Amino acid sequence: MQVIFKSAAMAAAISVAGCATSPAVTTVPATPAPIQLQSTLDVAEIKRRLAPGNNTIRGGAFIKKRDGAVVTCAGGEAILLPVTAYVSERVRHIYDNIERGYAPHHKVHGIQYANTPPEYLALWRRAACDARGDFVFHHLQAGDYFVAATVDWHTTDAQSPYLPRAYNPYKESPQQRALKQGGWLLQKVAVAGGEVKEILLTP
Repeated sequence: MQVIFKSAAMAAAISVAGCATSPAVTTVPATPAPIQLQSTLDVAEIKRRLAPGNNTIRGGAFIKKRDGAVVTCAGGEAILLPVTAYVSERVRHIYDNIERGYAPHHKVHGIQYANTPPEYLALWRRAACDARGDFVFHHLQAGDYFVAATVDWHTTDAQSPYLPRAYNPYKESPQQRALKQGGWLLQKVAVAGGEVKEILLTP
């Protein structure tokens, strides 16, 4: 049975959501040392876990700014990866846990890993966020997944916190990244039994 993600649910959540999102202007700290991950990326395992199944994850993502304005992931993207030891270790470094969280762009860009395999980004399942800020991942096997979405807006404040780093999948210029606000929202999601699960990503 197909389930349509209800924007009304997002509207209700927005009305009660806290306004913690846009980071305050801060001084750019010193470059941290690259993180040496203890786990190893198992490409074959992730490809096996991403083989077609009969489950679906539908969702939406938004951030309520300090001024009360709401920004969704519309025009952006959501990503999905199965929960593995390697992916979990990376998630923990970014979000400080592996269940759910929010990480501003300057934190994500500020983390460097000493041993990121070139195949890693290519393994991400991607879905576009539509005009309402909704996304969907079809044909998933039963199991646990990390689902994340980016919610962005830009400021004219050139003092906005950012850290220029090698991790830059969208090939943005330092100027673009300096003015970008928002960040990544993440949730761990389990599906089974041919279900359609709805989620809402918000800080």
